Amino acid sequence: MTMLIVELDPPLPCPLGFEGDTASLVYFMSFAVAERYGALHELAQAASFLRRQLKIDLSPLLRFTSAQPESPQDVEELEAIWQDPEPLARCCEEVAAA
Repeated sequence: MTMLIVELDPPLPCPLGFEGDTASLVYFMSFAVAERYGALHELAQAASFLRRQLKIDLSPLLRFTSAQPESPQDVEELEAIWQDPEPLARCCEEVAAA
């Protein structure tokens, strides 16, 4: 099942209140990455509009990986993917407001 997992350190409930099915958000994040490589899917076009027309910095949404590591490199990637919460929260708020 495709889902968004937000982990905090120290462990706390997600302050952004993701509830229900988050698969659509994961798909949007994936197509936002693909947009940089010329993807023409509607979600890639939406990411392009948010980034280029509305000047929303989507880079915090582009940092994600699988939550189930399959190799030592995956474990390292999970450790490296941590980011400051403020830019991510700001990005999510701006996208939601758009």
